[in-house]
Amino acid sequence: EIFDRDRDQTSLDLRLLGGESAPAAGALSNVVGLYANSSSEKLDYAYPSLWYGDYQRASRYETDRYALYGELGYAFSDRLTLTAGARVERFEDDYRDSNGVSHDNDDDLWGGELSAEYQLGDDSFLYATLALAEKPGGVNVSASSQYAFMSPDFQGFMQGKLRFGKETLFSREIGYKTRQFDRRLELRAALFYASRDNAQLENWMWDDAAGLWIGYLDSTSDADAYGLELESSFDLNGSVQLFANLGLLRTEVDTISTFDLDQWQFVDKRDREQSKSPEYQFNAGVRAAFSDHLSGVLEVEGRDESYFGYYHDGKLDNYELVNASLAWDNGTFNITLWGRNLGDEDYATHGLYFGADPRDDYGAWGNQTYLQAGAPRTYGVNAIYRF
Repeated sequence: EIFDRDRDQTSLDLRLLGGESAPAAGALSNVVGLYANSSSEKLDYAYPSLWYGDYQRASRYETDRYALYGELGYAFSDRLTLTAGARVERFEDDYRDSNGVSHDNDDDLWGGELSAEYQLGDDSFLYATLALAEKPGGVNVSASSQYAFMSPDFQGFMQGKLRFGKETLFSREIGYKTRQFDRRLELRAALFYASRDNAQLENWMWDDAAGLWIGYLDSTSDADAYGLELESSFDLNGSVQLFANLGLLRTEVDTISTFDLDQWQFVDKRDREQSKSPEYQFNAGVRAAFSDHLSGVLEVEGRDESYFGYYHDGKLDNYELVNASLAWDNGTFNITLWGRNLGDEDYATHGLYFGADPRDDYGAWGNQTYLQAGAPRTYGVNAIYRF
């Protein structure tokens, strides 16, 4: 397959900032902004295949976005600050290709945020945030440009998925941040819940009769996510600091339609966990200063298993990695020795699953898992000289 892309993009973001940044009673701050973005992508696609046929087509996709946004913050007292923001955007897109497929669309998008912050003391505060935002829809360029080459069953399935609709996100978050024990302990905790209407979910389709492997965004379902984030650090003394961060996540996709490659039929999957959404992620370690010039970091990071697609039930395995660095700095010259995945663990960051090799199962084109591996043991040296 040959993908020859030519992309052009022009963007502009102007902001006017005003008011006071100090949280003293009566302080007022404001932001007013203007945003514009114009982009285009030309794609020449070719699939010269003796087995499936010689596919060729050219396409062009253009988008224009214009937005006006603003934010206003007011301190009702030395402890309580309220912030409100709003954004309105105009989105337009246009798609054309040499197979006669065309799409054009325009949307008005709205967003807003309301947050409150309350100072419990000099070293602690609580906050709560409500946010509503809309993400524009668009064209599934790969699916649209290859629609004419699909087999009839998949043409019927993809007919309503050549475009994906705009997504609406409603997010709620409450949090707490504090410094204790003469500021030696720093802790941040946040609880969040996010509802997504017409969630833009990445999905994949393998049309074996046409030999087409197509990725697309599916916006026909709603999805929810909720969880907890914890960040902490503790200074044991002037030379050693411990740190630990943890994220817990639960997700649910109401219903998503897909061609399941194990069942070999179109199915509706209900109450499915969102792909690429591990239930936990963490990193923890220690930072140490061995002298005025020499310091080091040792940490462990990891994540839970997760689905890597909706079109079958395969998962990416959980993993844990060890990283470290050693730095020498005299104010003028810095040299850092670093290493990642020091245990040289085998782990995957992405996966695909389909039958693409005629040698599999003696010509039966059996489904296989293809994994994109994460980086192996990697190490290097960074040097900085300050003039």
